[in-house]
Amino acid sequence: MKESWIHGSVVVLDGVYGNLWTNIGWDLLEKSGVKNGTKIEVKIRRLDGSICDSEVLFNKIFGEVNVGEPIAYVNSVEKLAFGINQVNFAEEFEVGSGSDVYMRAIN
Repeated sequence: MKESWIHGSVVVLDGVYGNLWTNIGWDLLEKSGVKNGTKIEVKIRRLDGSICDSEVLFNKIFGEVNVGEPIAYVNSVEKLAFGINQVNFAEEFEVGSGSDVYMRAIN
């Protein structure tokens, strides 16, 4: 199932750090082959166009990526989330709640 795209949306913006919380659950991530150290391909879209097309490391520790690099992780409510180490993701990509998120495991 690694080649299949999972679709969800941004449901919460962490107002402190600017991390994006999606409605994509851990169960779907596991089924798609995502685990710590997996690279995932991510596409985030707004109605007016693309925000982010990138390969992102999935891990539970921000320290696994360099300052300024994006990371995907499972948040405290067991959903996929995105952040940038020591940078506000929402401000960096000008993204808000309701944006579409597409992801798939690539390794």
